Amino acid sequence: MLGSAQPWDDLRIEPIARTTGANAPTFEQWFDDNGIGDTGSTRGIYLYSFDDSATEKEVFFTMQLPHDWNCDDIYLHVHWIGAVADTTSAPRWGLEFNWKEIGATFGAAGIIYTDGKNYIDGTTDDANVVAGKHYISKFTVQSPDTTQDGMSSILIGRLFRNSGDVLDTYNASGAKCGLLYIDAHYQRNSIGSNDEYVK
Repeated sequence: MLGSAQPWDDLRIEPIARTTGANAPTFEQWFDDNGIGDTGSTRGIYLYSFDDSATEKEVFFTMQLPHDWNCDDIYLHVHWIGAVADTTSAPRWGLEFNWKEIGATFGAAGIIYTDGKNYIDGTTDDANVVAGKHYISKFTVQSPDTTQDGMSSILIGRLFRNSGDVLDTYNASGAKCGLLYIDAHYQRNSIGSNDEYVK
């Protein structure tokens, strides 16, 4: 991959609840053969629910940057659906994280928040939440510093819904979010690395 020929890819993080007691999201049925929120005849499909409460529902994860990463910006975001419709609204997702490459020392974690929009593609967003619609919420672009831009660097994180904040406006009755996925877009500049630990 020479010059600007750097295709995009996803680092995908499977939502698995590694949680701390009362802050654990509920794992519950979202869809069955009658649709969303109805009682049907099938066992249905389950997701982790992040409700509209003062408690920050949260999951924890780790993410390793791959050997094909170009060591530049990463674009973290959350895929989710809403349980009910709400006008002029959006949930507020937060991400507390620490990110270091091999040989660097982890220090204080930082927190970033999504930008308050419900994206349906890279640039278009919905002002209103439609029940059951697949949305993306974006975090600010993360540019690695010299302690983070090494191949196989590790990002450790806590994803949470900051629903008690006034900037979380998705607050109609039953306004919970079903977590679909967490991922980061990044650019590839090689198939892998020429050496085991360095590009």
